[in-house]
Amino acid sequence: MKRVYAAAVILIISVLLCVGEQRLVEKIYTGSTEIIRQAIEASDSKDYKKAQELCAELDSFWQNNHPLMSAMIDHGSWEDASLGIKTVYDLAVNESDGLTDALTELKNQVEAMRESQKITFGNIF
Repeated sequence: MKRVYAAAVILIISVLLCVGEQRLVEKIYTGSTEIIRQAIEASDSKDYKKAQELCAELDSFWQNNHPLMSAMIDHGSWEDASLGIKTVYDLAVNESDGLTDALTELKNQVEAMRESQKITFGNIF
């Protein structure tokens, strides 16, 4: 009977970890895409100072969540997105015309990272 209780506890802990991971990934996705959306608007209106501030905010947001997220998701996709964030910040500092395209690509990359972390039959097997 003790084995059944131990198995039940392990199952409950596993479910709680999965739910917690999904909520954290959704929080990162929502926060990141909102900042990226604002940065795209600033870049489109040629307000590079605002875009630079938003890219710095995105980098800070990303780094604050690094310890938990790096433990939960594929390191390659996390590091690729981190590199993309550094790239868009540099483009904003240099007031590059390619900033909007880079931000759009980064948004797609964050969305792909979110999709790869969803609990689906294909992701499990």
